[in-house]
Amino acid sequence: MHSSNKRKYKASDAVVLHATLKNVKTIHIKVYELNLVKTSLLGQNRVTDNEVNLSFLKPSQEEFYQHKFINSYAVEDVDIPINIPKRMGVFIVDLQGETVTSRAVIKKGAILCL
Repeated sequence: MHSSNKRKYKASDAVVLHATLKNVKTIHIKVYELNLVKTSLLGQNRVTDNEVNLSFLKPSQEEFYQHKFINSYAVEDVDIPINIPKRMGVFIVDLQGETVTSRAVIKKGAILCL
């Protein structure tokens, strides 16, 4: 994933992730939605992509992104649209290529207590 990707979105925003691909035709996209109540009760105010084990969880959404590349050895930057609901929440997006997996934590909306 690129450092240029946004981590926070408005609840109504569409999510597009910027990725660099080389020699990849198909990307398997898995979207997981975190239970914010449970996460808050455990005292975890910040969620990072490495601390959540997704091995035994079922994704809330799965889809495939077909990349039409011209040269299989060229490194290409592409924008991948991610189908995340237009509501508040914290989502983990797993992008799986043929040999490499990349993960992003997407936060939509915010609740402020004053």
